[in-house]
Parts: sequence; C-alpha cells; structure tokens
Amino acid sequence: MTMHWIPLIIAAIIGISIVYGFAVLVISIRREDKAMSLRQKPATSFNWMTRMVTGCHTRDGSSSGAPSLPERDVPIAVAPHYATR
Repeated sequence: MTMHWIPLIIAAIIGISIVYGFAVLVISIRREDKAMSLRQKPATSFNWMTRMVTGCHTRDGSSSGAPSLPERDVPIAVAPHYATR
C-alpha cells in the first residue's frame, strides 16, 4: 500500500522544485530590470545563472570570446520638420 504513495511524493517534490525555481527566476529578472543593470555584466553568480537560463547575455567580449560591438550614438536633437503640402 505504501508503494502507491512514492510516485506521488516524488512528483510533488519535483513540482514544488519547479514552481520554486520559476518564482526565484522571476524575482531575479524583476530585480535586475528595476535596477536597469541588464547592459552591464551580471553582478553575482545568481544573476549570471538567471541570464543563462533566460538567454539574456551582454556582449562584452570577456565571457564569450566574441568582439564587443561599439555603442550606437542616438541623436538627442529634435528631428527637422519638413513642410508637406
């Protein structure tokens, strides 16, 4: 009779682990997004692991061996207004 409970207990442990891992992942993503630190290298190994799981990587050249891309200059001035007929 106890053999029927073993798969249920294992499934419950796996399910709780997945829900816990997802919650931790969401909290980490929200924390980094709120700090606006997604363009920099991850500050901790936990943030690095979160970025690896989600696929959000920075292009700095030190971690992947790829050359870094130059920053794009965004014009700050107002675009000229052209008269239309």
